[in-house]
Amino acid sequence: QNAQGEQTNLGTICQKFVGDGVDMIVAIATPTAQTAAASTSEIPILFSAVTDPVEAKLLTDPQHPDGNVTGTSDAIPVDQVMQLCQELTPEVHKIGFMYTTSEINSQVTTEQAMEAAEQMGYETQLMTISEVSELQQAAQSLAQEVDAIYIPTDNTMAANPGIIDNICRPAKVPVVASEQGTCSVAGIATLCISYYELGYTTGEMAYDILANGEDITTMEVRTAPEPTKMYNPEICEELGITVPEGYEPIESASAAE
Repeated sequence: QNAQGEQTNLGTICQKFVGDGVDMIVAIATPTAQTAAASTSEIPILFSAVTDPVEAKLLTDPQHPDGNVTGTSDAIPVDQVMQLCQELTPEVHKIGFMYTTSEINSQVTTEQAMEAAEQMGYETQLMTISEVSELQQAAQSLAQEVDAIYIPTDNTMAANPGIIDNICRPAKVPVVASEQGTCSVAGIATLCISYYELGYTTGEMAYDILANGEDITTMEVRTAPEPTKMYNPEICEELGITVPEGYEPIESASAAE
């Protein structure tokens, strides 16, 4: 089932799953996992692509789940993401940060990234939005005030990277992204994890529970394999950014078209 990004749809879907007596619910991303967890304390729930399950109140200890919920996290080391900016754009002094206030995963990641940036000596500026209709104005305002912009793993922005690119690229403001999809459209670089591998790991956990009878409370939250430095050749060339060795190219969305 696909909730199409609507909270009302999420509630309806989860209620139907519970009413149908499904054997397991697999919830992709934080809002979906939160809704599923609020719907049942009996049916096993596996989440995937949840950045911080503790802050999302899905469990209290990732190593020892205390209920019917566990899964996989897409958390990445944000200090290393900030290092990408330092390596690729050494002339940057002020970084802007932007996230959607309804997404706790985005808030947590952004706060960590801002702290890392400030420890590295950067000035920081924060802009938040509550819905996609505010994204264009927020991006325009931020791009006028900063030298570069960081985009966290934010579902609203990941679904609308073209809005960010249409503002930041003409303004020559480089964007560092936290996931591959946003980077392929709007970013210069990202510290990339494989969401395929993350999903595959979630599937293995589901098999262990359903086929092998493993107790969900014994299954710690798992993370993605070691992330990879990736860059967008098209945008880097357009902005005059020289990429050192150690980065893998990511196909830009326009090149794919």
